[in-house]
Amino acid sequence: DLWNDDTLLGATLPEDSDPVVVAEFQGGQLLSNEVIPEYNDQLTSQIFSGHSADEVAEDTLNRVLKKLAGDKLIAQRAAELGLTELTEDDLSRIRQQATANYETQLEDAVAFSEEPGETRESAARKLEEEGVTLESVVESLKQSWWSQKYFEHIVKDVTVTDDEIQ
Repeated sequence: DLWNDDTLLGATLPEDSDPVVVAEFQGGQLLSNEVIPEYNDQLTSQIFSGHSADEVAEDTLNRVLKKLAGDKLIAQRAAELGLTELTEDDLSRIRQQATANYETQLEDAVAFSEEPGETRESAARKLEEEGVTLESVVESLKQSWWSQKYFEHIVKDVTVTDDEIQ
């Protein structure tokens, strides 16, 4: 019932219905409103890369389901370990990273602008119109910072010798 020939590419899924559970796993579930946007984005990329929607749709959906379920399981484990709470050090590192990211976006906006005489101020206004501000970058990093903390927790005791690298 989710497939609809009236969608943009025929194989993409419509997003206008009430969310339904599309997958359940130990400790959680995925709703259609979580899966459909990611699936549509990935399927569209596949189609624009020259693949047939009929040939890649099922694999794409399975990949998206596995990734999103995995993300939720990792988030659940990170919360159990207390890694989702932000410390003052985390907030400081987030602010530093956000500032660097925002500055790069600003520099790129000026460098690649098609308008002659583009300034940082006019580029900043344009970014703001698109919803990109230093604070929005900070908020975005806060939402995903736990994943970096979780990764650091997982690999903290891992050592690799030069021989293993070779």
